[in-house]
Amino acid sequence: MIFAQENGRVIPKEDKIFALNGRAKELIKKEGPENVINATIGALLDDEGNLVTLSSVMEVMSTLKAKDYAEYAPIGGTPAFKESVKSALFGKRIPKDYIEVCSTPGGTGAITLAVVNYTKPADKVLSHDWYWANYKNICVQQGRDFDTFKFFNEEGTFNGEAFRVKVEELSKVQESLLIIINTPAHNPTGYSLSAKDWDEITGVVEAAGENCRITLFVDVAYIDYAGDEEEVRFFVEKLEKVEKALIVFGYSASKTLTFYGMRCGALVCMTKDKNACDEFKRVNEYAARSIWSNCAKAPQVVLAKIYADKKLQDKVAEEREGFRRMLLERGRIFEETLTKCGIESVPFDAGFFASIKCKDPEKVSEKLEEKGARIYMNSPVLSIDYDNKVVTAEVEGQEHKESYDKLIFATGSTPILPPIEGVEIVEGNREFKTTLENVQFVKLYQNAEEVINKLADKSKHLERIAVVGGGYIGVELAEAFERLGKEVILVDIVDTVLNGYYDKDFTQMMAKNLEDHNIRLALGQTVQAVEGDGKVERLVTDKETFDVDMVILAVGFRPNTALGAGKIELFRNGAFLVDKKQETSIPGVFAVGDCATIYDNSRKDTSYIALASNAVRSGIVGAYNACGHELEGIGVQGSNGISIYGLHMVSTGLTLEKAQAAGFNAVETGFNDLQKPEFIKHDNHEVALKIVYDKDTRVVLGAQMVSHDISISMGIHMFSLAIQEQVTIEKLALMDLFFLPHFNKPYNYITMAALSAE
Repeated sequence: MIFAQENGRVIPKEDKIFALNGRAKELIKKEGPENVINATIGALLDDEGNLVTLSSVMEVMSTLKAKDYAEYAPIGGTPAFKESVKSALFGKRIPKDYIEVCSTPGGTGAITLAVVNYTKPADKVLSHDWYWANYKNICVQQGRDFDTFKFFNEEGTFNGEAFRVKVEELSKVQESLLIIINTPAHNPTGYSLSAKDWDEITGVVEAAGENCRITLFVDVAYIDYAGDEEEVRFFVEKLEKVEKALIVFGYSASKTLTFYGMRCGALVCMTKDKNACDEFKRVNEYAARSIWSNCAKAPQVVLAKIYADKKLQDKVAEEREGFRRMLLERGRIFEETLTKCGIESVPFDAGFFASIKCKDPEKVSEKLEEKGARIYMNSPVLSIDYDNKVVTAEVEGQEHKESYDKLIFATGSTPILPPIEGVEIVEGNREFKTTLENVQFVKLYQNAEEVINKLADKSKHLERIAVVGGGYIGVELAEAFERLGKEVILVDIVDTVLNGYYDKDFTQMMAKNLEDHNIRLALGQTVQAVEGDGKVERLVTDKETFDVDMVILAVGFRPNTALGAGKIELFRNGAFLVDKKQETSIPGVFAVGDCATIYDNSRKDTSYIALASNAVRSGIVGAYNACGHELEGIGVQGSNGISIYGLHMVSTGLTLEKAQAAGFNAVETGFNDLQKPEFIKHDNHEVALKIVYDKDTRVVLGAQMVSHDISISMGIHMFSLAIQEQVTIEKLALMDLFFLPHFNKPYNYITMAALSAE
C-alpha cells in the first residue's frame, strides 16, 4: 500500500550521497580505515580518518549552561548570534548596506528559505552545472524547476558567457529569478571565483535586474577553508555595487566551526533598499516558523561567545589555518596524481572538495565498487618465498598463500623498545601493548586511540603525564596533553628538544616556549625504570623520580624489514635499500615509506628520512613502477616543520653539524629581522633564518626558520627547491623576491642572510 503520493515527482529510493556514505562506512569496518577512503560527506577528517573538531570551539561548548541548550531561541536567532554572524560572514568587510540575519539549520535551511520566499511555483532556479545535489532536491521539494549553466569554459575558468546567456534567457520569461552561486572553495570542485569572474556576474545581474526581480544567493559554506580569511572575502565589495538585485548569503557555522551535526547557519541579506531588508526579516521568520520553528540555541551561543572575544577568534583562526594548509596539500597531491595518470581534473583552488571530469559518474562509481581489491585485515604475513613469488599469511587463523607478479613493501616502522625496567610488550601482541597499564606507545592509530579513550575516562584519574622523547612526536604530544589540562613532564636523554632538526639556539627557543606553557622539561636525563603496582605510578631517571599516572614512549623507531629474511639488501640502519624507482635488490620487489631508503638531494646520496611527505611521494613512484609505468623519484630534502603554541619552526636539508659530518666544507649564514617593515605595528613578528651552504661549491645545503609568523612555512619550500636544483648562495642573494609592506621588507631576511655569506 502507498500512502504518500509523489505528486508527479521522481523521488529516488535512497539519497545517493548518504547511501554511498553508508556503504563506505561498512567497507571501513570490514576492510579497515587504511584501505577505504570515504569521500562522500562534506566534513573535515584528519589523516587518520577521524572527524576534525576545533579544540578552541569545543572548549567554548564545554562552558555552556543548561539553558543554553534547552531554552528556545528566537525564530530569527538571538541578537548576539545575529551580530556574530555579520562578523563571521563579512570579517572586516562589513558592508554599509542594510543587513539582516535569519538563523537556519545549516546552509540547507538557508537555501530552503531562499527558494520558498524568492521564487514562485514552477519558476526555474539557476545554478552552475557542477552543483551540490541538494540544490535540485530542495527546488523539486518546493515545486520549482532547476536549471544550470556551463560553469567552466574551455580554458578551465568561469564561463561568464554561458552565465550571461542563461540569465538573459530566464529573466525574459520569469518575473523573479533566484541564482545560486557556490564560492569560494566551491562544492564539489574547490574552485573559487576571481575578481574578474565577479565583475562578470555582477554586470549580468545588474543588467537583468532592470526587467526581473533578481535574487543572487551566494553559498559561502566553505569560505573559511578557502584561503586567507580576510582576502577571500574581497567579493563583498563587488556585491556592494549591485543596486538592482537582492544579495543573500547562505552561511554555515556547522562547517566553519566544525559542529556539523548541530546544524547552525543563517540566511543573510544585504541591500540598499530598507523596505527589502524589512521584508526579508518578516517573510523568512514567518517561513522558518512553519518549516522548522526555532533553531538550536547552543551553537548560536557558541558563535556569539567566540566573536565577542578577540583571543577566542584568534585561536579559532589559528586552528583553521592549519587545516586549510592540510586541505590545500591534499588537493595539490590529488591534482598531481591525476596529471600523472592522464586524468583530466576540474580546477581546484581550496576547500573540502576536488573533482574529476566524468561523463557518467554513476556508472564509474559502480565500476569502482565492483573492482575492489582483495584485502585481508588482521592477517600477519608469515613469510615470503622470493624465488617462487608467494606470500604466506595467517588469515582468520589459517595459513593462506598468495602469488604475486610484483610486490610492494609498505611495512613502515616499529617503535624502539628502550631498555627501561618495567617496560615490556605483552607476548604476541602486534600493537605494542605493554604489561604495565598506562605505559603507552603512540606509533599506531590503535595506540593513539587507546590514549584518547583513557584520557576521556575521568574515573582513571590520569592527570600527570610523562612523555619520554623530545622529538617531533614527543613535543607535539606534550602540547596536546597540556592543552587538555594535564600536568606534563617531557624527558629526553639529550640536553635539548628537537635534537638534530635545528641548531641549538633554535631548539632552546622551543624549550623555553614549552616551559612558558607549564611543561616541565627533564632534559639530559636517562629513563631507568617505570614503576607501579599493575599500573604506572612513577618514572625513574638517573637524576630524578617523578610521580606520574601515564608514560608515553616516543623515543624513536626503526624500519620494519624483518620480512626481507636476509634476501633483500639493507641500508646501514636496517631499511630496505632501494633505487630511485623504489625497487629493492630483488627485481620486481619494491619498498615505500618508512621501511625504505630515499635519495637525499642535500647529501647527494641515499639516506633514510622517515616523513609522511616522503612516504606519499615514494608510494606514488613505487606504484607507478610496479604497474609498468617507468618513473624515477627526483629525491627529497627532508623538509619538515612543527608548530607549538604559535611558535612555528621549519627546516629543510642539513644543519651545519650534519653537513660537516657528511664531509662538506660547510658554513652557515643567518639573519634575524621583522617579517614586515617597522612601521607596521600589528602582527609583525621577528623571523630568525639560518642557511647552510658548501664553502667550496657555494651550493645551498640546508635552511632553518623560526617565527611566530606562520607565513614563513612558504619560504622553506623555496629553500627545498634551491637544494634540489643545486642553487648557489650567490644566486639566492640576487633572487627576485617580490616586496609589499603587507608581506615583507624589500631587503628581507632571505636576501640579507645570503648577502652576509662568506
